[in-house]
Amino acid sequence: MSARIAQAAAALLLVAGPVMARDVPTDWRRAASPADRDRLRRWRDAWIEALGKAQRSGGGAQIAAQGALLDPDHALAGASPPPGAYRCRTIRLGGYGGGDGFAPGVWAPCLIAGEGTNRGFAALSGPQRTTGTIFEDTGARSVYLGALMLGDETRRMAYGRDARRNMVGVVERIGPARWRIVLPYPSFQSTLDVIELVPAPVEPEAAPPH
Repeated sequence: MSARIAQAAAALLLVAGPVMARDVPTDWRRAASPADRDRLRRWRDAWIEALGKAQRSGGGAQIAAQGALLDPDHALAGASPPPGAYRCRTIRLGGYGGGDGFAPGVWAPCLIAGEGTNRGFAALSGPQRTTGTIFEDTGARSVYLGALMLGDETRRMAYGRDARRNMVGVVERIGPARWRIVLPYPSFQSTLDVIELVPAPVEPEAAPPH
């Protein structure tokens, strides 16, 4: 593990608690609530609805510019991102309350931690960020169960503690070292959220003092 990833992991443990809860079942179907299993079943409906809203509001060119990221039918083998430091951004589609339907988001540091069937995911900064668990499902998709953290909250919100904070989604690889987490029907602001993940640039190690 590089010094940069180790520092990010240490910061996460201090600020947000463990990425992965020890008592999380290995099968997402046992962990997910009935409402969230229903949201996941309707993930494609959310895609179509959200894209339609965004296009009608004038976001067609912005959607097209994202390429495979916003193509609901583009998914490759290797759905679970490997552990490490990442950059991520959240694109919100189909906003509620008269929004423009397309909000591109800004890049922020994220972390994937853990080996084997379950891996933890955490967004490390931003006014709205999520932490949770990625469960292996099929070769072309994994399933994410997490919870939303708001503002200056410092304590990790566990999945299932507050149904309105629950986040459920599909994790897919869409290119070389490029993944997305597709979150249908989140409780706030949008019809569909898409979190894009790419590995964080490797920073050169500091030279030892002479």
